[in-house]
Amino acid sequence: MILASDFKGWKKGEYLWLGVSLLTTVSASIYLKAGAMSIIAMIINIICVVLLAKGKVSNFIFSIIGSLLYGYITYSNAIYGDAIMRVVYNIPMGIFGYITWKKNKVKADDDVEFRVLTTKQRLSGTIGVIIAIGTLAGILHLIHGSNVILDATTTILGIVALFLMSKRYTENWYLWILVNAISVILWLRVGNISPETVATLLMWVVFLLNSIFGTINWKKQCRSKEKSVPNYE
Repeated sequence: MILASDFKGWKKGEYLWLGVSLLTTVSASIYLKAGAMSIIAMIINIICVVLLAKGKVSNFIFSIIGSLLYGYITYSNAIYGDAIMRVVYNIPMGIFGYITWKKNKVKADDDVEFRVLTTKQRLSGTIGVIIAIGTLAGILHLIHGSNVILDATTTILGIVALFLMSKRYTENWYLWILVNAISVILWLRVGNISPETVATLLMWVVFLLNSIFGTINWKKQCRSKEKSVPNYE
């Protein structure tokens, strides 16, 4: 069974990281009396990103569920760009990513093969991202969104990072580091300070640390594989 096998064979430090992440954030959320939905969303999303860093296909299952829950939380705090991305984009991309990763596993119950972008792809992608952020920020301003620049930036970067992740490009982690760092700032600036917002902030801190772990792990796996994956897909 894919979910069970994906948690086997980890290093002790990786099990420790997952355990500490869950214990710290959940304990803090309970102490702050956060709502049940916030705590459940936090658990699901933390498991998701740790599985992603490990290159496990089942991360997409948790991603889809977490997107539904977290989309509701962000909408309730007027972070509309992020909420829209979670529900309208993340769920379809979760399905797409699951199918794509399943097709590109090295062998049963093993990690997928990763690849890197070309210089041309990086340049054109950067220009497109800048234009998209400016456009979305203008739209969010018109509908009176909160922290529109940061919201637009995390939304667009998240969209691109999720696409790159689904296509197995290692550069997705550099974008996730930016998304998670900006999201920490974004949630620090949320005017409605509540147990839910504090719990969500803690989750983003864990995401930031995990994105660094994911970057290291994916690059290490790329170096360990002698054969490369073509970039024409």
